[in-house]
Amino acid sequence: MVLLQVMDPAELDFPFRGVSDFIDMETEERLEADGELVQRAYREAVAEAIEEIRRRCGTMRVEHRVVTTDRDPVACVEELLAERERLGA
Repeated sequence: MVLLQVMDPAELDFPFRGVSDFIDMETEERLEADGELVQRAYREAVAEAIEEIRRRCGTMRVEHRVVTTDRDPVACVEELLAERERLGA
């Protein structure tokens, strides 16, 4: 079993500069912040969250992969299947 965690590249890179409004897509809560000031902490928090998901998946013997929305989803699945075939999984 494989869990594909789909993320926008900006969720990983946090390329924002200057003061921006960030809007929670679920609650519509707004937060104004300077992207450059929060970038490092944001990236660390995302990395920790991804690692926690990966750890939890590992305890259930589920493979975890992060794929980004700028990649062709069909190509991602084809790569995964080809790799699993090479490994005999």
